Amino acid sequence: RNKTEQLEMRGELSYFILLLSLVVLVESQYGTQDQTTLSKLRSYRILDQYMAIVNISFLPDAKATIVRPPEKVTFFPLVDQFSSMRVVNSTTKYSGLSDIYVAVMIGNISSPNRFWQRSTQAGIYTASLTLVVQMENGVITQLTWDDNCNECDDSLCVDYRNCGLKFDTDCVQTDKTTWDASHNPCDLMIYVAWVGQDTSGNYCSSLSFIPSKFSSFSLYPIYRTAAGLPSRVVTG
Repeated sequence: RNKTEQLEMRGELSYFILLLSLVVLVESQYGTQDQTTLSKLRSYRILDQYMAIVNISFLPDAKATIVRPPEKVTFFPLVDQFSSMRVVNSTTKYSGLSDIYVAVMIGNISSPNRFWQRSTQAGIYTASLTLVVQMENGVITQLTWDDNCNECDDSLCVDYRNCGLKFDTDCVQTDKTTWDASHNPCDLMIYVAWVGQDTSGNYCSSLSFIPSKFSSFSLYPIYRTAAGLPSRVVTG
């Protein structure tokens, strides 16, 4: 690539890194409303608060005598605000387990399942997942995943859907100490974006910020940046 292309790509990556820092900041600023009220909402306006439930489930292995029940983690983002939902310390909490999959529910609509970790790919964690909420006139019609393995080879493509991180190299810092619990890049991370119109006919715009939109502009894999790993750009 020539120098001009490299500078443009570095600019796109810098913008994406700035965007990610704002995502975390925005998410941490907002409190929660009454959960009962939020769970009953069936139509939304842009910037309404909503309740998203992340269901974490486990496939039993052949030696398991007790099936571990699913667990739920609740988040309260805002409609059409590009948001991140990180299950803090999940890498440590679920260590030793495999075949862990997740689904997200908003209102009475649920997403398909996606694997965070598979026994057939031991030591590989999905770097991040991107949920797309589809809305028509303020009513959620579908929750889908923006799957993308374009930036990694098959050995890192978890369940042939999303790029993953290696526990031995990405979840442990260079001095062999583990990451701080609140910043472990291998923790379960879900980005949320919206598409469609709200109850007032306003169009959602957060879909333009999802990681896959930036993957073709970067010299460094965007999926690693989205997971929280330091970005190293080749300047050439």
